[in-house]
Amino acid sequence: MGKINIGAFTDRITFLKAINSKGEMAQLHKQYVVLTTVFADVQVLPTNESIVEGNLIALEKIHVVTYTLPGVNTSCIIRWGSYDYNVSCIVHDKTRPFMELDAIKMLKDER
Repeated sequence: MGKINIGAFTDRITFLKAINSKGEMAQLHKQYVVLTTVFADVQVLPTNESIVEGNLIALEKIHVVTYTLPGVNTSCIIRWGSYDYNVSCIVHDKTRPFMELDAIKMLKDER
Protein backbone atom coordinates (compact mmCIF):
# COMPACT_ATOMS: atom_id res chain seq x y z
CA MET A 1 0.00 0.00 0.00
CA GLY A 2 1.24 3.42 -0.87
CA LYS A 3 0.61 6.73 0.83
CA ILE A 4 -3.02 7.19 1.85
CA ASN A 5 -4.66 10.63 1.84
CA ILE A 6 -7.79 10.55 4.01
CA GLY A 7 -8.69 13.97 2.62
CA ALA A 8 -9.49 12.12 -0.62
CA PHE A 9 -12.25 10.12 1.11
CA THR A 10 -15.00 12.14 -0.57
CA ASP A 11 -17.13 9.40 -2.11
CA ARG A 12 -19.95 7.86 -0.07
CA ILE A 13 -20.23 4.10 -0.57
CA THR A 14 -22.43 1.43 1.00
CA PHE A 15 -21.35 -2.14 1.69
CA LEU A 16 -24.10 -4.74 1.33
CA LYS A 17 -23.95 -8.35 2.49
CA ALA A 18 -25.80 -11.23 0.84
CA ILE A 19 -28.24 -13.21 2.98
CA ASN A 20 -29.34 -16.52 1.45
CA SER A 21 -32.72 -18.04 2.26
CA LYS A 22 -34.88 -20.83 0.84
CA GLY A 23 -38.29 -20.27 -0.70
CA GLU A 24 -41.37 -22.49 -0.56
CA MET A 25 -40.09 -24.81 -3.29
CA ALA A 26 -36.51 -24.94 -1.86
CA GLN A 27 -35.27 -22.38 -4.39
CA LEU A 28 -32.46 -20.13 -3.20
CA HIS A 29 -33.25 -16.45 -2.66
CA LYS A 30 -30.45 -13.94 -2.28
CA GLN A 31 -31.27 -10.73 -0.45
CA TYR A 32 -28.82 -7.92 0.22
CA VAL A 33 -28.81 -6.06 3.54
CA VAL A 34 -26.85 -2.91 4.34
CA LEU A 35 -23.70 -3.63 6.31
CA THR A 36 -22.41 -0.06 6.63
CA THR A 37 -22.04 3.25 4.77
CA VAL A 38 -18.66 5.01 4.77
CA PHE A 39 -16.61 7.64 2.97
CA ALA A 40 -13.88 6.38 0.66
CA ASP A 41 -11.57 7.31 -2.18
CA VAL A 42 -13.00 5.70 -5.34
CA GLN A 43 -11.06 5.61 -8.60
CA VAL A 44 -12.48 4.25 -11.86
CA LEU A 45 -9.94 1.94 -13.51
CA PRO A 46 -9.45 1.48 -17.25
CA THR A 47 -12.30 -0.58 -18.70
CA ASN A 48 -11.88 -4.09 -20.09
CA GLU A 49 -14.20 -5.44 -22.74
CA SER A 50 -15.58 -8.93 -22.55
CA ILE A 51 -18.10 -11.07 -24.43
CA VAL A 52 -21.04 -12.18 -22.30
CA GLU A 53 -23.71 -14.35 -23.95
CA GLY A 54 -22.64 -13.15 -27.38
CA ASN A 55 -22.77 -9.45 -26.45
CA LEU A 56 -19.77 -7.16 -26.11
CA ILE A 57 -19.81 -5.77 -22.55
CA ALA A 58 -17.50 -3.12 -21.07
CA LEU A 59 -16.85 -4.16 -17.47
CA GLU A 60 -16.19 -1.10 -15.32
CA LYS A 61 -13.76 -1.64 -12.46
CA ILE A 62 -13.21 0.56 -9.44
CA HIS A 63 -10.42 0.79 -6.88
CA VAL A 64 -11.54 1.81 -3.37
CA VAL A 65 -9.49 2.92 -0.38
CA THR A 66 -11.26 3.23 2.97
CA TYR A 67 -10.93 2.43 6.66
CA THR A 68 -10.77 -1.25 7.62
CA LEU A 69 -14.26 -2.51 8.40
CA PRO A 70 -15.20 -5.75 10.16
CA GLY A 71 -17.43 -8.09 8.16
CA VAL A 72 -16.40 -6.82 4.72
CA ASN A 73 -15.23 -9.66 2.48
CA THR A 74 -15.38 -10.74 -1.16
CA SER A 75 -18.99 -11.91 -0.82
CA CYS A 76 -20.07 -8.29 -0.21
CA ILE A 77 -21.06 -5.77 -2.85
CA ILE A 78 -20.41 -2.03 -2.98
CA ARG A 79 -23.16 0.41 -3.90
CA TRP A 80 -21.66 3.61 -5.31
CA GLY A 81 -24.09 6.09 -6.77
CA SER A 82 -26.82 4.06 -8.46
CA TYR A 83 -24.57 1.11 -9.39
CA ASP A 84 -23.54 -2.06 -7.60
CA TYR A 85 -20.07 -3.61 -7.76
CA ASN A 86 -18.91 -7.14 -6.83
CA VAL A 87 -15.86 -7.00 -4.55
CA SER A 88 -13.14 -9.06 -6.23
CA CYS A 89 -10.20 -8.53 -3.87
CA ILE A 90 -9.35 -6.89 -0.55
CA VAL A 91 -5.90 -5.92 0.75
CA HIS A 92 -5.59 -4.85 4.40
CA ASP A 93 -2.78 -2.53 5.48
CA LYS A 94 -0.81 -4.34 8.19
CA THR A 95 0.35 -1.18 9.97
CA ARG A 96 -2.56 1.23 9.50
CA PRO A 97 -6.37 0.85 9.76
CA PHE A 98 -7.02 0.99 5.99
CA MET A 99 -7.98 -1.42 3.24
CA GLU A 100 -7.92 -1.33 -0.55
CA LEU A 101 -10.59 -3.08 -2.61
CA ASP A 102 -11.09 -3.80 -6.29
CA ALA A 103 -14.62 -4.30 -7.57
CA ILE A 104 -16.34 -4.98 -10.89
CA LYS A 105 -19.64 -3.40 -11.92
CA MET A 106 -22.55 -5.83 -11.73
CA LEU A 107 -24.75 -6.44 -14.73
CA LYS A 108 -28.44 -5.61 -14.21
CA ASP A 109 -29.53 -9.24 -14.08
CA GLU A 110 -26.86 -10.32 -11.56
CA ARG A 111 -28.79 -9.07 -8.54
